[in-house]
Amino acid sequence: MALGAAIVAAVDTASFRAAYDSEPRSQQVNDYSTGVGKMQLTNVLFGAAGLGAAFTAAAAIWMVDWHASASTHVGLGPGSIQLAGSFR
Repeated sequence: MALGAAIVAAVDTASFRAAYDSEPRSQQVNDYSTGVGKMQLTNVLFGAAGLGAAFTAAAAIWMVDWHASASTHVGLGPGSIQLAGSFR
């Protein structure tokens, strides 16, 4: 979710920058702080997305029992295929 919001914010910031560059100098002075705010929001959202990815990776590494035994069975019969699995 954070990455999607960051991408939307980045597109909005880039769009604002294009409009800002085409404005007269007198209007740019008024819109400068708006552009900086949009840029900071984008950076915070990308940071939050990165932090979420880091926590997800950490959980995958340390909280998942990667050595658990698992078994899978495949059965074929007339007109049927069975797939069964178990995790312990």
